[in-house]
Amino acid sequence: DFAGRDHQDQIEDIFLDRAGARYGLGRNELLGLTALLFFSMLPLHSDRPDLQRQMLANGLRMVSMMEGEGA
Repeated sequence: DFAGRDHQDQIEDIFLDRAGARYGLGRNELLGLTALLFFSMLPLHSDRPDLQRQMLANGLRMVSMMEGEGA
């Protein structure tokens, strides 16, 4: 659970809207790419299990935000 979640949601929405418009990508594409970025960093931080858990949680959160997941 993240503190200040409402503020974070607003920032994420602005980022997704602007990045999507700039690069011609949809929300799910941006969320998927961002999740993959978090997942790809896991082996690079094997010295910091606490950081790995945070990156894994963020990646999974991005996946859960995707519309129509599992479709």
